[in-house]
Amino acid sequence: MSRLNHHMSRLTLVAILAGLSGLAGIMFFEPAPRVTVQASASCQAVDPAAAARQRLTVVLPLRQRQRVVWPLARKAARKHGLEPALVMAVIQTESRFLPQARSHRGAMGLMQITPTTARHLKLTSPLDPQANLDAGVGYLAHLYREHQGDLRLALAAYNAGPAKVAQAGGIPDIPETRQYVDQVLTNLDHFRAEYSAVARF
Repeated sequence: MSRLNHHMSRLTLVAILAGLSGLAGIMFFEPAPRVTVQASASCQAVDPAAAARQRLTVVLPLRQRQRVVWPLARKAARKHGLEPALVMAVIQTESRFLPQARSHRGAMGLMQITPTTARHLKLTSPLDPQANLDAGVGYLAHLYREHQGDLRLALAAYNAGPAKVAQAGGIPDIPETRQYVDQVLTNLDHFRAEYSAVARF
């Protein structure tokens, strides 16, 4: 009996180690460019469901993270009058669907909102997925209206700031911003095709 228990203990240990090694493989799947994932004890989600979404979307592979975030993105898009596929495209470009992503400039969350913009938008929980989306999508919708429906200018303003777009009289001659706009538009075509039946209103 003791030999059987010893054998079972070894099998249990092997199973645990295999599970951990599998989880480690998932944790580093599809890392987001220029962002890191950091847990913050001071940033708490608005509700337990949002906290669960935070944990899940950090460890899941990219396509599964997209599926988890999709209902939230569609809800925020409809609230602020934007195409849901566009919101998905911006999230993909900004954070690769990592709700706790932080950039080297301090931008946070799915929509990568900077601390200055967060204060302007009165966003107090930037790492909460739903709050981050609501604020970021609302801000993007505002920029879209400000630029009379010119999506390229709205995206440039979201990336570089409205002042730089106004100063340049168009998309600023900033390589990062030009690449950002092109990437979002490429991702937009992808999400329109991926969610062909539900990507629009």
